[in-house]
Amino acid sequence: MNLVGKKIKSNKYGLATIQEVLENKLVISIDSDYKTVTLRIPDAFENNTLFPWTALDANVQKYILNHFFTNEEFLYDVIHDKFGQGKAIKIEPSKEFPQDRVIFIKFESSIKNFPYPDVFYFKHLHATDQIIQKQIEKDITIWLNPPLPPQQPIQTGWYHCSNAFDTYTYLCKKFCWNDSMAFCFKRFQTMYASNATPEGFGVSFFVHNSLGESYSENYSWFNKVYADKIEEIWFCNANFMHNMDTRVIFLKTRSGYEFSGIYEPIKIETRTINGKERKVKIYKKISSKYPQQ
Repeated sequence: MNLVGKKIKSNKYGLATIQEVLENKLVISIDSDYKTVTLRIPDAFENNTLFPWTALDANVQKYILNHFFTNEEFLYDVIHDKFGQGKAIKIEPSKEFPQDRVIFIKFESSIKNFPYPDVFYFKHLHATDQIIQKQIEKDITIWLNPPLPPQQPIQTGWYHCSNAFDTYTYLCKKFCWNDSMAFCFKRFQTMYASNATPEGFGVSFFVHNSLGESYSENYSWFNKVYADKIEEIWFCNANFMHNMDTRVIFLKTRSGYEFSGIYEPIKIETRTINGKERKVKIYKKISSKYPQQ
């Protein structure tokens, strides 16, 4: 197939026309200003990269994938619950979150990447070879229980996994937290436990916060995160919100629940937000480590 003259589209430059085909690159001209850009393949056509591109013609897209990805070494065959059969190409650090890994899967007419081993843990993907699947399950066990030497502090940015309950119970074992409060971190629970640590600190997992999603008043509360403080805006009233205990706080992000630090509430004030009076609780960050040193 002659790709010259075919149209492709990107989320940055919009429509473009293929001008030249090189060994592992495409030279394209941007339709809006005729600026020339060289795309390195396969990176340019993998989803969630810096500048994802797609071919407008499905046949062209399929040709590019089959032609330029033939030199990839397949790791193993997989089946996805939505996209069907595919081949695992590679596992590498995430470009957005280097501490995470992603697995690239080549399907019939697209290449997609997924968090690894998360996508296997949640059973969206499985290997057809049982021996390989068992090895993946070992990776999942390590992912759920990452090594953390006793008494080694956790620091801002540390995370365990995307599940609050599993993270809390893991830290109970490491730091002798109150494991009887673990139920507070199951689905549809408050995500808060008072007097949960040996120091008497509370523990909170903030689901709705500005690091993980856009501001919304569709929840009971929303947390705005700053470098040295967190502002908790309430859209309903709950007794535990008035608790002024020092808290170990985790924030939900795209990579999972990340440890943010130890915070101390300093005041509760009333503000007018979007024309309505809201209660706002302000937490001041007092440590980036737990335990404090």
